[in-house]
Amino acid sequence: MSNATYMPRIYREQGGNREVVAQGGELLIEGAIRGLMAGTQYFVDSVDGADTNDGLSWTGAKATLAAAIALVVASEGDEGHVAEGSAFTRATAGTLGTAGMKLIGHGEGNNRPAITVSSTNDGLDVTANDVVISGFRFVTPSGVAASQINIGAARVTVRQCVFEMGANSREAVTVTAAGEVPTFEANEVVVTANGPRSWVKVEGVIDRLVARSNYVVGSDGTNPFDDGIFNFASTATTNPTIYGNYFNGGGQATTVVANVGSVTSPSYGPNAYAGLATDADNIAGGSASITAVTDALYGATGIASYPAAAVPGNGVSIAEVLRDAWDSLRNGT
Repeated sequence: MSNATYMPRIYREQGGNREVVAQGGELLIEGAIRGLMAGTQYFVDSVDGADTNDGLSWTGAKATLAAAIALVVASEGDEGHVAEGSAFTRATAGTLGTAGMKLIGHGEGNNRPAITVSSTNDGLDVTANDVVISGFRFVTPSGVAASQINIGAARVTVRQCVFEMGANSREAVTVTAAGEVPTFEANEVVVTANGPRSWVKVEGVIDRLVARSNYVVGSDGTNPFDDGIFNFASTATTNPTIYGNYFNGGGQATTVVANVGSVTSPSYGPNAYAGLATDADNIAGGSASITAVTDALYGATGIASYPAAAVPGNGVSIAEVLRDAWDSLRNGT
């Protein structure tokens, strides 16, 4: 008889407080993993879900955003996960009124959960602090919409969303005076027809708006935003920061930041501006970084007047400037 001790491939140790998967073992998880993060995860699938489900797994997903949002507990880190391919039409605003919740869409490209506003209302109305909206595709409204997202609470983050702005779009996002410290990051914005006035409109005095790493095509090739990509609406907003974004005018004069007369302590740039001769000179009002020097550094047309002390222009690439500097250093001239 062997004296070897049998070791099961999955066992408990430390008084049953730790589950161990030994070599050769296999752990199959069919439901949600809980306890690894604060809060509860709720699931929504407009195709295969049902509001009679408990919403605690993909197989038991709710069908509507409202049903899942109703389960969320404030300030507990709860998350609503929305399945790829889901689609929602908003005739009335969907309220996100639970502090600290995250609404997270899954999928890529056109498979992201889609939200279409079908009336003159807002699509989503954020009324609680510290809400995160991520991974959604906001389709061109089927009715003339007030906005696709209205931010009426502090420290709201909108990230990795797509905004398709067509004839029925006016503002994609509006920010009221209660919307202090909003953050917009890694979003995609495309104007597809005449109609959009701005991507983000600040309607009241706020502090510390941040927009970073967003990609914005500001016209459909003929019709740019009427009131700029960011419209501060002459509010006395303080400390806005707009940096690390990629703005493309689509060949049309496209104002990046508009109606800034009362804004104080802004920080605009550095940002990237596409197309140089086609677009860079046509994008105005964004920041002091929209200069011939910045245009040269971002593209291939460069500085014609180098090394003479004159205003930079087109005609010589920045690579040629660097090569000339290297030759001068090498030759001691």
